Amino acid sequence: MLEIKKWEELTCSQCEKSAAWNTPCMDSKGDVWCDTCAKNSSGVFLMGIGQHLRDDKFFQLETHAIHYCMNNCSISIHMERPGVRPAVAVWYDRGSRSYPLDDKEYGKALFEPLSFLTKLSREVAKGYRWCTRCGKKMKEEEVAGYPLFSGVACSKCWEAHKEHLTDQKKKGHVCSMCHQPYDNCCC
Repeated sequence: MLEIKKWEELTCSQCEKSAAWNTPCMDSKGDVWCDTCAKNSSGVFLMGIGQHLRDDKFFQLETHAIHYCMNNCSISIHMERPGVRPAVAVWYDRGSRSYPLDDKEYGKALFEPLSFLTKLSREVAKGYRWCTRCGKKMKEEEVAGYPLFSGVACSKCWEAHKEHLTDQKKKGHVCSMCHQPYDNCCC
């Protein structure tokens, strides 16, 4: 555990608003950044803080979840238990798109996050996106669709996704509230 702070003490050093929501970050000077300022940062390497609110309204800041942000890209590393492979997730476009990691990139994101985010942010700035299903690298104008939950699809995977949704509808696997197939429902 890192430290315990009162709810009102967790304020953003950039915008001075509360940083007591989502995933606050810290810069190399130890200043706290809210999630919004961290995602909007440019050229600043930030490390996020895992947290939870205790019953006595104090935040317990923990070391088992680490988040790195740079130029609208981020890496989240969750160390659940000793001996268990950490879960690593990479996001870009201010956290709205997930980046598909292969085993080699997993190691790079885990052990060299600054280098990984620097390279990723350069690729994103050049207009590249990655299919979250097959990993294909493509220019932004080549993206065929955006499946739910931060997905990006190339034309082949987008067609497969649409076929899957049609199949779900035929089988009656739809949400009772919005009547969308389960894999296209946000309810």
